[in-house]
Amino acid sequence: MHSHSHAHSHEHKPANVYVLIPVIICFLITHFNSEKITAMLASFSYDAVFILKLLAYIIPFKISAYFICIAIIAFPFIRELKKYSRFKVKDIGIALGVWFLFFAAFFNLMPMSMGYGYAEMSVHPFDMQTGWYYKRLLMPALAYITGFRNITPYLVFSQILSLLLILFTYNYIKHTLQHISTTFRILVLASVCSLEFICFLFFHPGYADHLLCIILLCAYCFNFSERSLVALFILGLCTHELSLFVFMPLILLKLKGKTRIIASTIAVLYVSIYALSFNFNFDKLFAVHAVENKPALLWVIENPLLVLFGIAISFKLLWMVVIKGMMSAPAQQGQMMLALVVSSLILCLLGVDTSRMMAFCFPALLLALPVFYQKVKPAFANALMVANLLIPYFSVSIPSGILSALYFQELFTKLF
Repeated sequence: MHSHSHAHSHEHKPANVYVLIPVIICFLITHFNSEKITAMLASFSYDAVFILKLLAYIIPFKISAYFICIAIIAFPFIRELKKYSRFKVKDIGIALGVWFLFFAAFFNLMPMSMGYGYAEMSVHPFDMQTGWYYKRLLMPALAYITGFRNITPYLVFSQILSLLLILFTYNYIKHTLQHISTTFRILVLASVCSLEFICFLFFHPGYADHLLCIILLCAYCFNFSERSLVALFILGLCTHELSLFVFMPLILLKLKGKTRIIASTIAVLYVSIYALSFNFNFDKLFAVHAVENKPALLWVIENPLLVLFGIAISFKLLWMVVIKGMMSAPAQQGQMMLALVVSSLILCLLGVDTSRMMAFCFPALLLALPVFYQKVKPAFANALMVANLLIPYFSVSIPSGILSALYFQELFTKLF
């Protein structure tokens, strides 16, 4: 992210309506898995052997179609990404150091919780049955195509993405906090990384969040053209259905005219194809997402204090940065931060892992950082970063309660 001056040359490029063709294909592949295709074929012909033979042809075709469409969708974004990925060796060293620190702090050598499900999915991502995972196709599919298939390789893949996320975060900090020394920038990076949106990736490796956070960071914190922002929105939807919510502030407040219409059309297509894959049976659709046969909203209503703790711990002391940023930033930027926080609060009603849901508004924190450093005394800002870093890690999942990991405890128990 060298200078903002040449970044704006792309901004007038609106999205192209033809992007809807690969989008529809991707969404159909995402939502119509083997189980759904088998059911559809069975309604035409009852021969199970014939259906299996046909599936053997359909799956490789699906794989090729999916990656060709993803490549077409991602192309404008990849082309612009070049100017944000000129990293100095020193920057890569810093990011690697911070990554290593957090990897050692949690020392998880295996995908955890749902991460394990995604790791299994990376072996055959295009031959999935209906469940929690199959719609979140992009990350396991990328692991599959790059050869990081199965449990341990998939863990490596997810941690490469964590490193990239830290590298892009540092790149952003470096260019927006140019007036503070490298030492304090590293402190800011470490303090920011001790928050849920990055710690969770070490605490429960393997979730689709690794990829989704990179997509969100690019969309909200860098100056990409409207065409690229739409590409990021689509890639977000292919990664996780939560993108419908976390991209709303961007679509409503940042995109203009034609591009906003195209982005809204994509959202409607996604929801329609999603509903169609359940034959518009919404009870069945919501049943897939119930936890222990109880909808998330009921979990939330029954555990208000736990939810509040999850929201608070998600940004620890850096809520001060977010609040100060919203109050002091230029109106438009302040609205964007507020909208991001609201979208994450909505997610907290829809999911049981409260701290993780809240963490998806992390771009609001990053946008607030430069404002915060301008408005408060540097000594106070740096002291806050240190204090924040010292608060232990907690994660909140309503059914499991408050989960905690003592830094470096795993490392010592496994090594000694």
